[in-house]
Amino acid sequence: MKNSDAGADPVKQRLAALRSWLQHHDCDGLVIPRADEFLGEYLPEHNERLHWATGFTGSAGLALVLADRAAIFVDGRYTVQVRRQVDACCYEFCSLPEESPLDWLSARLPSGSRVVCDTRLHTLRWYRQALSQLAENNIELVTDIGNPIDEFWQDRPQAVIEEALLLPQRYTGESSSDKRRRIGRLVEQRNCDVALVFSPDSVSWLLNIRGRDIPRLPVVQSFALLSADGRLSVCLDPGRVPA
Repeated sequence: MKNSDAGADPVKQRLAALRSWLQHHDCDGLVIPRADEFLGEYLPEHNERLHWATGFTGSAGLALVLADRAAIFVDGRYTVQVRRQVDACCYEFCSLPEESPLDWLSARLPSGSRVVCDTRLHTLRWYRQALSQLAENNIELVTDIGNPIDEFWQDRPQAVIEEALLLPQRYTGESSSDKRRRIGRLVEQRNCDVALVFSPDSVSWLLNIRGRDIPRLPVVQSFALLSADGRLSVCLDPGRVPA
């Protein structure tokens, strides 16, 4: 399904495709947050899934798609914008934090329903809360069948992969090895062997590097494991590592 389909509303077409996918997988709802696996406020264009599904371009929001209705949740910054960008015939407008998306789901889905979420795009806290609250209403959270937006987004932009920049110590004030050993001691003090570093901001700070992949966000998209002895294992696209 392409954005350029002549004479058709792309958002309505995408909603129809998502609902068909839900029906095919015997599911009743889909959660679409504005997030990617790095959980930052600034997203690269190829991860703007909420925009693809709704037309909304704000920096925060979440949509819920059911078989017979859909809703988009935004905070007070986007009350006007969401109504200008999103078709009210497709989505109900809901205000955060006045209304909880989980409450909305629980009130509209019958017992035994199944709701799909892509766990890469949510914090562990949200996932645990969703799992518990939906279970109280006998609603299952389905996490193992993929993300339909990634399947239907045929003209999805390519990810931008730029080489990272290594900052001289005159700009950072401390070497990477000193930072890693210092934070490693904190890991050891907690009687742990390794820390999971999920924030690209923290990885970039630890390694004294900066990224050029996302406008206005000079961090390297990455995850890391920091050992108590200061060693760091980094997970990132090889194209971001200069010679």
